[in-house]
Amino acid sequence: MAKKILIADDDKQISSLLASRLKANKYEIVVAYDAVQAVAKAISEKPDLILLDIRMPAGGGISAMDHLGKSADTAVIPVIVITAYPSPEIQQKVNEMGAVDFIAKPFEAEDMLARIRRALNEGGPGKGKSEFIAKKILVVDDEPNIVELLQSRLEKNGYSVIGAYDGQAALDRTYQEKPDLIILDIMLPKIDGYHVCQTLRSDKKFKAIPIIMLTARTLAQDIKMGMDLGAVSYVQKPFNPDVLLGIIQGLLKD
Repeated sequence: MAKKILIADDDKQISSLLASRLKANKYEIVVAYDAVQAVAKAISEKPDLILLDIRMPAGGGISAMDHLGKSADTAVIPVIVITAYPSPEIQQKVNEMGAVDFIAKPFEAEDMLARIRRALNEGGPGKGKSEFIAKKILVVDDEPNIVELLQSRLEKNGYSVIGAYDGQAALDRTYQEKPDLIILDIMLPKIDGYHVCQTLRSDKKFKAIPIIMLTARTLAQDIKMGMDLGAVSYVQKPFNPDVLLGIIQGLLKD
């Protein structure tokens, strides 16, 4: 049976990224966006682990930990505290309250996954990395419905999906997460897809990441520019999800 993890964070982008990565690694996910929800869902869902932000509406993570510690049913649930405002005082406080780990934002996804496995007593001596590590795909599009559609479809096929909604966020997510493949729209806010592709292709750390252009721009010169800048495939909108999935599977096959 899959282990259940409660993600309690009012930053919906972080919650979505964590949920996507953890679902791809076969965990069941429950999400809460404030301290009251976190306590209520811990009681009703009985998760195996809680990832708890410190600064949240309706009382914050410290308040949530205090409530959880007062019930025998929830006091035994391990808690990993996550915060963008780390300090020795906060770390000492949550350690005294029973937190099993303390992680500062921004964090590396692989490090977070390793800490989660440790907190859940998974991957013991001699086991090393898990037998299955999902390939990571960054989907960049300013249309949220397209990101959500692809995220749902790709996660069902065993991939971990990260979303970004403008060109600058695409670069930031690539630097932070080092995806295995990028699906990139061209017409994006802040920095267009052509410049994102060109920037990544000029960086030796990221130049080998396959980039699929997914765009409504269908003129021959648009396609040529995308391929000249280093895209490995060019898919036109509206697109067939099955065709796109086939391209991805071909590019990411071992």
